[in-house]
Amino acid sequence: MVFTSNDGTNSILYATSPDGFTNWTLGPAPGQTSDAAPALAQYFVSTLAVPGGQWTITTNLLVLVFVATNSLIQYAILDLTENPNYRAWRFGGSLWRNFGQAVSVCPQLDESFVESQSGRVVTQSTPLIVYYNDSSNRLLETSFVPQ
Repeated sequence: MVFTSNDGTNSILYATSPDGFTNWTLGPAPGQTSDAAPALAQYFVSTLAVPGGQWTITTNLLVLVFVATNSLIQYAILDLTENPNYRAWRFGGSLWRNFGQAVSVCPQLDESFVESQSGRVVTQSTPLIVYYNDSSNRLLETSFVPQ
């Protein structure tokens, strides 16, 4: 889970729990701040090399989306394929000059497609971001592939 601290710094913090109920541990800090609650989604790419074979996840990222203090919607990523002892959040940047006051994220499963040369089936999930824009008084949405 991700949340903002209540100590006046508005630091975004990341915590995990093996059972989701107790024994929460702070993970690597994203090093970002926000006046609003941050959101978290998973981005993955998986492949099926041969019919009847097993799926292999080739990309597995946690995507942190948040409203920066200047109202820009920004993101950071945590690569879950890296060794847990060395994982660190990497700042990804701003999302196309989108401004907001609140943000929510959910995974959006893209359709599977077959790579023409290898015949592999590839599926990916991209974060769908819904945010409230105060100047337009509307909920807006966008999606992106984290880099």
